[in-house]
Amino acid sequence: MQSESSTVFTDVAADGIKTLYKTEAIKRSEEVLDVSYRLAYALLRGGEHFQGYIEVKFSLTDASATSDDIFLDYRGKELQSLVINGQQVTKGTPFHDHRIYLPKEHLQAGVNNVNIRFVSAYVKDCAGVQYFKDKDDGEEYLYSDHEPASAHKGFPCFDQPDMKATYSFLALAPKEWSVFANAP
Repeated sequence: MQSESSTVFTDVAADGIKTLYKTEAIKRSEEVLDVSYRLAYALLRGGEHFQGYIEVKFSLTDASATSDDIFLDYRGKELQSLVINGQQVTKGTPFHDHRIYLPKEHLQAGVNNVNIRFVSAYVKDCAGVQYFKDKDDGEEYLYSDHEPASAHKGFPCFDQPDMKATYSFLALAPKEWSVFANAP
């Protein structure tokens, strides 16, 4: 893997809403196969944002390897680095309209590997990584809701229910916090 530079991509259309249209979802689920995620969150105090890292592995069909519209869904704050198949993306605007477009010159038919360092905002609407500060005990509490259509508020992913994936997850948190998961 090449070294990471200080390139930061922010979603210039972050206030707008981009919908995943049925035709896009059907096309993407036909072209993108065998998805897996390795996800890590660095959970931070204060209720504003947290940092993350994700490795996305997937296979592309022969026809989709030259497509301009392979993208990950992501409604986060910024990308601190984007590396596709060992090549760091430093040019263009791959992150817009709540999507991370994967430039076709970095993709290949067969297995692809995308590594992203990102910053996401905590949410207050229960969809994503929810932050709450209890007024009685003064403690900070977090929980995540990463069901389809809300997972992309926490991390970059192919966020549609017909694209199942395996994943591993690591949470880094202040030592005073307890971290629980509902899966083995």
